[in-house]
Amino acid sequence: MFRVLLVDDEPLILSGIKFMIDWEKNNCEIVGTARNGQQALAAIAQLDPDIVIADINMPVMNGIELLRQAGEEAPHVVFLMLTNLQEFALAQEALRLHAVDYIAKADLEPEALEAALANAVKEAAKRKNLARVKMVDRYINTSRSKIVKHAALQYLTQPTFSPEYATILHEEGMLNSYAVLHLRFDFSRQLQPEPNENAKQLLHWEMELIEKLAQNCFPNSILLQTEQLPNMYLIYWGNPLPATGNQLVQEFMDRLVSASQNITNLVPYVQATRVFSGSNTREECQAELHNLQQHAYLASQPFVLAGTFTLPTLKPLLVTSLTGRLKAELNSRNQAACIDLLEKAAQQVADTPHEQAQAIWLCHELYTLVLGTGGFEKNDWIATSAQRFAEIENLATRAQGFAWLQKLKAVLEQETPYFASSHDDLVEKAKQFAQNHIGEKIVLQQVADYVGMSASYFSSFFKKETGRNFIDYANQLKIDRAQELIKSGIYRMNEIGYLLGFENAYYFSKVFRRYTGVSPTEYQKSLQTP
Repeated sequence: MFRVLLVDDEPLILSGIKFMIDWEKNNCEIVGTARNGQQALAAIAQLDPDIVIADINMPVMNGIELLRQAGEEAPHVVFLMLTNLQEFALAQEALRLHAVDYIAKADLEPEALEAALANAVKEAAKRKNLARVKMVDRYINTSRSKIVKHAALQYLTQPTFSPEYATILHEEGMLNSYAVLHLRFDFSRQLQPEPNENAKQLLHWEMELIEKLAQNCFPNSILLQTEQLPNMYLIYWGNPLPATGNQLVQEFMDRLVSASQNITNLVPYVQATRVFSGSNTREECQAELHNLQQHAYLASQPFVLAGTFTLPTLKPLLVTSLTGRLKAELNSRNQAACIDLLEKAAQQVADTPHEQAQAIWLCHELYTLVLGTGGFEKNDWIATSAQRFAEIENLATRAQGFAWLQKLKAVLEQETPYFASSHDDLVEKAKQFAQNHIGEKIVLQQVADYVGMSASYFSSFFKKETGRNFIDYANQLKIDRAQELIKSGIYRMNEIGYLLGFENAYYFSKVFRRYTGVSPTEYQKSLQTP
């Protein structure tokens, strides 16, 4: 069965593809979804799919950049691209980067998807065979320690595990009696001004500290670095491990905290599993690591031992519609509503036991909305996006997530002049739209889209600011212009109605009478009366 990851920023497209065909019949299974290229890269590292079906045009990171980076980091993954007709040049670029095929969204039917999927499955089978050959070559040509580290990381983090890797770990004696420490570091005080480079350097120093301390505390150990920057695993083992294992961990933790405080000023978060025996305990070990990490996140505890807590039932954050509402309120320049929504989001994080990844996603989505709203370019905190995104990705505890959302709320509270001054600008923008389109039939939705509001909100907003409906204002402009054209004597009445976007002469005459009290012909005659 080939593992498939679906990537598209449109939930309807993702849902449609999921249920369009019988995946099992096509020897495939969907193992996950992602909404942009950045999320997809993380999912590829975590889920190890064989095939990725990805949209070319996505926010944060598009499909072409995803394909380019995945080609370097996971060349065995086969890509099948989704594209719109006007993106043909991008589709060609995708093929140049070794995507196996592309499907135009307009042609996305079950038959087309199954045909393209069949090609992807053939290519995935070839790459799997090639990967096995390369694995043997790596085993021969790469140092034993690197292979062991890779096998151990796969053992701890991947849903499936190769028997070849299990053999390697057994040969090292690692699975007879082992335990694991998950290590994560709080970078919040060290992410200026270059978050990525600073974090890499600090992490390098921490890795050196950990390896030296582990040599003194544990019989055997290997430090494993993950794709997610702040996360590492230390697996240690013995034959068997001593009964005083927790004492060894406590000694290691005390030394690490002291050394980190003196050298890097990072705060380590360490979670320790109990002792496991045998490769058949892999899933149990992974589940315990997940629970440990979740407890450390929710309780904001820097050191957690397995068996010392009860994890509450995790619930989803009830914020599905919050991002859409915030976008509308930002576009409407409704400061009070924006502040209220961010406060609700922060309280959800504070009050609801939830997965750490959900809070990181929520902060990322809310900040992206604020960052993408024109007008905040001069706000230093909002504009320094690299630092803000790094902070979000490195949120180690629920308390930090709550504090970050409160900070975002406080920043918007300081933007009162921007929110207040923009009302007149939006009214003038709407009026200018009416002027520019005086020769067309003006629909309320068009101008609402132009100023970035919903139609219903814009209608009430314009009336509140001007004292009249927008359509009333636009029609008045048209009738004023009609009077000018009648005075010129150049056009016939039906021509004037056509020039001003009225559907027919009857409707033009009706609207003209409503605003002037007379018909266009009567108005013309009144001009000729001495």
